[in-house]
Amino acid sequence: MRVRLSVNDLKTIIEYKVLDFNALFLSTPFAKAHSDFYDMVIYGGDVYRRTTGLVLPQGSVDTADTSARADSLVFKQEAAFKTGLHSAGWLDATTRANATTKMSKFTHLLGGPRTPKSHIDTTYDNQIWKITAQSVNAYNDLLKNTIVFPAAILQSPLFDAKADPSVKYGAIGFTTGYENTHGFDQNGRDGKINLWWTDGCRDENVPRKSQVLHRAVWVNGNGKWTLGETIADNGGLNAAYRTSRDYVHAVADATKYTKGASEKMFWIRYGQSWCVKNSDKFLPIHLTNPHTPGRHRLTGSVQNSVDFAKAFNCPVALPMNPTKKCVLWE
Repeated sequence: MRVRLSVNDLKTIIEYKVLDFNALFLSTPFAKAHSDFYDMVIYGGDVYRRTTGLVLPQGSVDTADTSARADSLVFKQEAAFKTGLHSAGWLDATTRANATTKMSKFTHLLGGPRTPKSHIDTTYDNQIWKITAQSVNAYNDLLKNTIVFPAAILQSPLFDAKADPSVKYGAIGFTTGYENTHGFDQNGRDGKINLWWTDGCRDENVPRKSQVLHRAVWVNGNGKWTLGETIADNGGLNAAYRTSRDYVHAVADATKYTKGASEKMFWIRYGQSWCVKNSDKFLPIHLTNPHTPGRHRLTGSVQNSVDFAKAFNCPVALPMNPTKKCVLWE
């Protein structure tokens, strides 16, 4: 993008460049300002972030109770996704076995790296973090078959260790299911850079992906670019719902709500997790972003859920309950 600059602006830029280049040869104040800016702000920032990340999980965010409950939640989500692998009728026996093996080798990391370490002369390590503990984010490292949840995302409003199960699974539960699904979507199916789908299974998958693509285009107009994320959204939400439902049914006093209210709370909490206000200048960014805007990620996922429609008695063929659902991992 071209920017028109005034003569005074150009003079200021040139003056800065001259001072910046010669700062180390000038008086002490210039040399100190140069050092503070480059050594502390520019180059030191990453060091500070990583150092802070080593301390953060030891504080209030990552208590023993939080760690235990978060760990349990992720394990339950993995079990729910594994159930989806077994029930997906379009998977042949070979691909299903490969997927199950891949799932069994999943590693999930919670909180943050515990101690600093040198990676020189060390063997392969699938517990190296790409982001800091204070990052409000999560990711699936496809090359290491590892999903990572930093301490910063394991706190309210996304996660509360003592919250009702329906509330937890509607928020952070979706995130864990979403990251699990990424290991099996159009990118993650290659896993360790070797194809584990059979040709027949890939052929079976094409029409199903086409259905998701058609729906995604209808929802956000950029479906092909966002297809991988859309698949992960749908798979993650279904896994989160199954986990919440099964847990509430299995444990007598798991929830303070009635069965019907608990299911509604799951969907309400999921909807709340996408509350966002975008400026007009921000929205064009999504033209090149593989994630659709939050509102469309929300509506697109629930439109593909039979369970959402049942919970709120949505009439068939209306926008929030289309007749044809697009589901892969079910």
